Amino acid sequence: MPGTGIGKFARIIIGLVFILAGVAKAMDLNFFYYVLKTFPLGLSDPALLWLARGFIALEIILGTALLFNIWPRLVLPATFIVMMVFLAVTAWNLMGGLSEDCGCFGKLVRLHPAVEVVVEMVLLFITVVAWRFTQPGGGTGRFKTALMGAAVVVGIGLPYLFPESRPKIFAKEGVGSYVGDLKPDRLNADLAKGDYFLALIETDCEHCQAAMPKLNELAKSHATPKLVAVCPNTPEELDWLKAKMRLDFPVGFVPVRKFLLLHPEIPALLWVKAGVVRHSWPIDSTPTVTEALRVLKEGGAIEKTAKLPTS
Repeated sequence: MPGTGIGKFARIIIGLVFILAGVAKAMDLNFFYYVLKTFPLGLSDPALLWLARGFIALEIILGTALLFNIWPRLVLPATFIVMMVFLAVTAWNLMGGLSEDCGCFGKLVRLHPAVEVVVEMVLLFITVVAWRFTQPGGGTGRFKTALMGAAVVVGIGLPYLFPESRPKIFAKEGVGSYVGDLKPDRLNADLAKGDYFLALIETDCEHCQAAMPKLNELAKSHATPKLVAVCPNTPEELDWLKAKMRLDFPVGFVPVRKFLLLHPEIPALLWVKAGVVRHSWPIDSTPTVTEALRVLKEGGAIEKTAKLPTS
C-alpha cells in the first residue's frame, strides 16, 4: 500500500521519542516531579508523585506499541491526544512563565518551553502522518502481547531502579518542598547545594520592609547560611526599595505565578538545605541570629555541642 513505508517510519520516530522521554524522566523522577509541582494542579504531593509515575509508564507503553505497530487503531489516536495535551500544557507554561524547563526529557535534554513548543508541533505532525499512513491490521499475537506486558512492567517499575532520584520528603505547609531547581534571574546561587536562607519578599510589602533590619543582620552574620532573596517585582520596583532602605543581600527575580507556588505563606523566610526547605518563618517573625542558630542546631546543621550566643 502506497505510503505504508512513510507511516512505519513516522511510527518509529514517535515511538523512540516516547520511550526516550519516559526513560529520561524515570532516571530522575525527582526533577520531573518538581517540574509538575510548578503547575497549580491542586493535587497532594503523593498524588502528584503517582501522576509523574503514570506519565512515565504511559510514554513507555505507547512508545513500545508504536514501535511494533501494536493496536494501531487505539494507540495512534491515543498518541495524538497525548501530544495535543503536551503541546497545550507546554504553550500554557510558556505564556505563564511557570518553569524555565519543560521537563519533557528530564535532565537528559533541557529545552526551554519556547523550543519545546516547536518540537512538539513537529512531533504532532509526524503523529498525524503515522496515523494517516499506518495500516489498521497490526495484530498482537503472543510475542506482541508479551512485549506489551513487559512495557507495562518496565514503565511502572523503572523509576524504582533509581531510588536516589525519588522525592524523599513530601511538602507539609511548605516544609519539605524542593526549591533546588529554582534559577532566579539576576541571582547567582545554587540552592540545590549547601545551606541557604531564602527570603520571599515583595517590594511594596510593609511586613517585608519591617523585617529588613533582621534580614540584614542574618545576611551579615558569618555563623548562619548565606541569605538570598527572590521577588516577583520589576528591576525598577526593586531599585525603589533599595533607594528607600538598605539591603545587605542579593535579590533575584521569579515570575509571579512561580513565586506564589514557592511557599503556602508569602512573604516568608526559608532555611533551604540541599534544595529542600527545612524550616520556614513568616516574614514578620524573621528570627534573630541567635534564634536562627537554635533552629539550625536542632536541624543538624550545627553540632549539638556547639555553644550558641546568648544575645
